[in-house]
Amino acid sequence: MPVLWWRSVGHSHTAFVMETLVDELARAAGVDAVEYRRRMLAGHPRHSACSRLAARKAGWGTPLPAGRARGVAVHESFGSYVAQVAEVSLEAGASACTA
Repeated sequence: MPVLWWRSVGHSHTAFVMETLVDELARAAGVDAVEYRRRMLAGHPRHSACSRLAARKAGWGTPLPAGRARGVAVHESFGSYVAQVAEVSLEAGASACTA
């Protein structure tokens, strides 16, 4: 995959790779993805606050209907801190990758 200038000098795909790894670590530890990040970001108040705010606004931890799943990511790029929560629908027979 070419990695040249792609609208954020590598932060787009770097964030995806790192947040995917954090999800895998949370799953392996048996810890909720948001809680895992909270612990990991204890010494990083801006990351932590951004992640908590996104999770709260998305209703993280509330029950989801069958066939729905949520994912979370937080990243800093050029002094901006961003967090996203995605809620997706799953087709019958698909499996969710949630922690």
